[in-house]
Amino acid sequence: MSEMEPHVSPPPVVRGEPVEVSSGVFVIPDGRVPLVPNVGFVVGTRAVLVVDTGMSLDSAAYVLGQAKRLAEGKPLYLTVTHFHPEHGFGAQVFADSSTIVYNREQRDELRLKGAGYIDMFKGIFGQHVVTALEGVELIDPHEVYDGETEIDLGGHVVTLRTFGRAHTGGDQVVIVDGRVLFGGDLFETRMFPIVPYFPPDDTDVDLMSCRHSPCVAICRRLRPWPALGGAWP
Repeated sequence: MSEMEPHVSPPPVVRGEPVEVSSGVFVIPDGRVPLVPNVGFVVGTRAVLVVDTGMSLDSAAYVLGQAKRLAEGKPLYLTVTHFHPEHGFGAQVFADSSTIVYNREQRDELRLKGAGYIDMFKGIFGQHVVTALEGVELIDPHEVYDGETEIDLGGHVVTLRTFGRAHTGGDQVVIVDGRVLFGGDLFETRMFPIVPYFPPDDTDVDLMSCRHSPCVAICRRLRPWPALGGAWP
């Protein structure tokens, strides 16, 4: 009887062409690759919003290139669904070309835990992640909001709404025109919501997943429009 080879996950790299899921709303699917987010783009007549960057500088540079192609010279905004590495640690690539917007809880949590998460991810997830995090520098957003804010992109109005403590201490949902939802890791497909409880490094999560239920309610209200979570449908 031959030994089975251990499963090795592919590198956590964002790749692929943006897919239009609703008018002016595009997604680069995660490809079911661990530690790769669904990256979103909302293309307006005056500006373009990017949702999540991926973990590495390479992924973020790819996302930025796609954003610039879709924007055709229009200004760019960047936001992330939450502070975790695979969603937003490529933000530095956008710093000189985009307006970066987080809620206050995200910004504060990034300052408090970001460096520790780099060390933790390198220790847990192996060489692919060590390589992905090379050169990463944690940066503050250009703008911070409390509670809720809107960005008028021209033809599309995006609501950034602080969701509060659930998957992290400062989760955010991104709602496009009241009908398309980016929820990050507040909900998943083909798996349970993720509750990353890593004592003593991180305990600011909702262990009972009670705060995930309101996000599911938002999804139901938006039907049949797309709701994009942490895993591609």
